[in-house]
Amino acid sequence: MNLSMNMTTTDNAKFNVLLVENDPAKSNQLIKALGSNNYDIVHVNQEQLLQEQKAHGKKSLLEYVEQEAPDILILDIESPDRDVIDSLTLLDNTSLMPIVMFSDQTDTRVINSLIKAGVSAYICGSVDSRRIGSLLNIAMIRFNENQKQANRKISHPRLITDPKIIEQATQELIQLKGITAKEAYLVINKTAMSNNQSIEDVAKNIISLAKMLGNS
Repeated sequence: MNLSMNMTTTDNAKFNVLLVENDPAKSNQLIKALGSNNYDIVHVNQEQLLQEQKAHGKKSLLEYVEQEAPDILILDIESPDRDVIDSLTLLDNTSLMPIVMFSDQTDTRVINSLIKAGVSAYICGSVDSRRIGSLLNIAMIRFNENQKQANRKISHPRLITDPKIIEQATQELIQLKGITAKEAYLVINKTAMSNNQSIEDVAKNIISLAKMLGNS
């Protein structure tokens, strides 16, 4: 994915869009609004996705993102729940792309949680289809600016997370606590946030603890 590109209708390159939506009418409206000249759109049924997320061995949102490698993710979810927020948090830590969410949810606490989980643009209520392209432009610009700010904070090599260390810590937690990989990663992430530590430092502590307990 080339995330430095400007999302405008004059660009020659097409943008890959993963659209998660359960209402066929809304899906067709969004697809028509985006147009085939500028976007390659993959549509995933929202209800089916949520059912698959709860069933073992089925594709989750993370797996769909990994498979499709979208430049932008669009979610139209009437009432986002904790599972959705957790999935977006994982996406924010593993995938670099702007996320746009359409929803009827007006609870400020939920909206704040979604923004913290990585949503670049949150649109509440109905939207004029003519504005969809502009909203995606804004989401891409905001996402790129946030990435620039995040990159400025990474001024020391030790702050760069080693994925192998995270994976090892995740496996240690799975063995120690008997939890899933998703739950293990959330434990690492929440511990890092609570203690104001880097994810890598937390992961190293978990690995060290596992060695002391003779788990490795």
